[in-house]
Amino acid sequence: MTRIGGRLFFLLAVLGLVSGTTSALAQDDFGTPPAGSGDATPPPAAGEMAYPPPAATTAAPATSPTTAAATAPAPEPEPAAPHAEPEHPDDGPRHRHFWLDASIGYSWIDLVALDQSGLIPDPQQTRSSGMVAEAGLGVAFSVLRVGVAGTYAQYKGFDVATAELDVTLVIPIPVVQPYIEAGFGYGWVGNVTETNGSGTTAAVAIHGIAIDAGLGVDIHVSDVVQFGIGAEASFLNLQRQRVTQLNTINNVNFDKPGTSLGLQINGIARLTFQF
Repeated sequence: MTRIGGRLFFLLAVLGLVSGTTSALAQDDFGTPPAGSGDATPPPAAGEMAYPPPAATTAAPATSPTTAAATAPAPEPEPAAPHAEPEHPDDGPRHRHFWLDASIGYSWIDLVALDQSGLIPDPQQTRSSGMVAEAGLGVAFSVLRVGVAGTYAQYKGFDVATAELDVTLVIPIPVVQPYIEAGFGYGWVGNVTETNGSGTTAAVAIHGIAIDAGLGVDIHVSDVVQFGIGAEASFLNLQRQRVTQLNTINNVNFDKPGTSLGLQINGIARLTFQF
C-alpha cells in the first residue's frame, strides 16, 4: 500500500511539472496570458518600469456629402460685370464705312463767265439755267469721306455733265452735321450744234477740266439715312474741238480750237444712305 501511494504521488508531480512548462511556453510564443486571465495586464517583472496602457483611439465619424456641403464655407459672390457701353453713344450716329447719295436741284451756268477765246459764237448757247441731278458713292474714314460723283444738268440749247473725285470733310456734331467738299474731274458740254452762212450744220464737241467746291448740312433721319441741302460752285476750263466744215461764224474761226473758262452754280437737296 505504501508503495502504491508513493507511485501515485510521483505521477501527480510529473503531471504538474508538464502542465506548468506548457503554459509558460504558450505565453512566450503568443504573448497572450493563459486562459482565465482575462484582459488583465501582467505585472511588470522585477527591475522594469510600469507604463500606463496606450489610450484607446476612436475612429473619426464618416462625413457624408450632405454634411460636407452644409459645413463648407459659402462661396464669395462674383463681382458685378462692368456696365456695358452702348453700341453707339448718344452724341451721334454709329460710324459706317460706305455711303451712297442722290441729289436733285437747280443750276445756273455761264460757259464763258471768266474767259472767252473763240468757244462758240451764239451767246444763247453759253448762258442758261435748268435742272441738275447728281449721284455719288464712296467710303468714309472717320470725319473724311472720299468717293466719285457725277452730275448732269439740262439747259436750254445744251447739256453739261461732269465726273469727279470728291473729298468731303464732315464736322462731327450730333444730329445735324455741316460739311465742306472739293472735287476734281472732267466735264462735257453736249447737244451743241452750229450752222454757218451756207446752211451747213455740224455738232460741236466741247470738254475739259472741272473743279468744284461746296458746302452744306446733313440731318440724320436715322442711323442709315441722312437728308441734306447744299450749294456747289464748279469752274469749267473747256476746250472746243476743230470743226473744219463750218469755217468762220461771227468772227469765230472753227478751223481752230477754242477755249473758255466758265462757272456753274448748283443748289441741291441730297439723300444719303450709309452702310
